[in-house]
Amino acid sequence: MGWWNRAFVEPSAPELSAEDIVKQTQTVVRAYSCLVAESGTNLPESALPYPKEVIRTSLLLWAALEDEPETRTQLGALYVMLEDFLPHDEWKILHEWHHILNTKDMDSLLKADPRFRETAVRLMNETAELGARRMHEFKERLGEVETRPIGLILDAGLSNCGSIESDPPDWSGSRGPARRC
Repeated sequence: MGWWNRAFVEPSAPELSAEDIVKQTQTVVRAYSCLVAESGTNLPESALPYPKEVIRTSLLLWAALEDEPETRTQLGALYVMLEDFLPHDEWKILHEWHHILNTKDMDSLLKADPRFRETAVRLMNETAELGARRMHEFKERLGEVETRPIGLILDAGLSNCGSIESDPPDWSGSRGPARRC
């Protein structure tokens, strides 16, 4: 099983046409890009409309189908930005840290527990490092895909995709922004 279908495969899923696969990919990429466009990336992982691996796979497949270098670059940036969506506890630490820094609240900064500061700085560094690795991974995987005819990618790699909702999950409540683009 190739890397491109790990996120989609369901053991008993019916085979999908190439058109269905492209539509599902487009649905995932649109939902994620709308979230980033409307709300940025300073959100917990739970705000994502789909699991990270599904989004990664969709971004990569869309980039493989895309002829425009500028659009591929934007898809690569979205691929990297996915790492900014952290588990809730880690997100909460960074969110609070960014709030202190953005408000220039020196009293809060000086009074902050040293372990909190160390954890926040460690998370920022880890996120930046992982983002750099993800950009390398994106380029490497895209290179793998570009060497194959697109029909082979769709037929062999994704023909057993499981179904993805045609609309992203409802983002009202705790799942993210209520608005959708």
